[in-house]
Amino acid sequence: MRIRPVYLLLALGLSACHRTPSAFDTQKLLGTYGGNMGKGVLSLTLNYINGDIVSGFDIHQGARRNVNGHLQAEGDHFAFTLNEPGDHPNDGIFSFTFDTAKLRITGDWKPQHPEKASEQKIRLHFVVALDSPYSSNSISGTWNVGADSLLVFNDDGYCEYNFYKHAEDSTSQVNTVRGNYVKTGNTIRIDWEKNPFTPARQMTLKVVMQPMGDPGDSVRQLKGNGWVLEEMMD
Repeated sequence: MRIRPVYLLLALGLSACHRTPSAFDTQKLLGTYGGNMGKGVLSLTLNYINGDIVSGFDIHQGARRNVNGHLQAEGDHFAFTLNEPGDHPNDGIFSFTFDTAKLRITGDWKPQHPEKASEQKIRLHFVVALDSPYSSNSISGTWNVGADSLLVFNDDGYCEYNFYKHAEDSTSQVNTVRGNYVKTGNTIRIDWEKNPFTPARQMTLKVVMQPMGDPGDSVRQLKGNGWVLEEMMD
């Protein structure tokens, strides 16, 4: 029986659409992902994949936890199961699917100690590859919050607010508030650890270009929650 060309092309197209990810280079999945964990922010870095073995770490409200687990091909995506160590009351287990076409993660986090925390839905998107060169769109680096106060962003989603207990007194004790963030377009959402120092536990900052003295000159700033931060250049 002769197969007409149009039917052959259609069959090949359907085959491509339903292709399993078994031949996909999983090293392309390595990197940092950020997005929602319930109403908060989660950062997840995958830094090792060998066969079906996966490891990395997550950051939530400034707390970093290692994760280890495995992946397997299911239909046209990968399914991941990653475990936090379990020696902290808020440790849990991630179960999610990975869309390799869009580099998006969708799933949930379930606590290993249900009496300490509740299940959360997670939705993450690709942020940056491992050892990626600096991008002008990145906000990683140090930003000046005010007198002797700094906000530091890392590529892996970690951030910290450093300030002296007494403003403009560099001999006083340095305080550090830890958090994590995700940047979407020109919007940065930060989820801080519990503290009495930041304007809010969950903050939203906007990236703006502030004009300077000479025409055409400008400086990049972050604004939100009563803060105005200016980028500190090396």
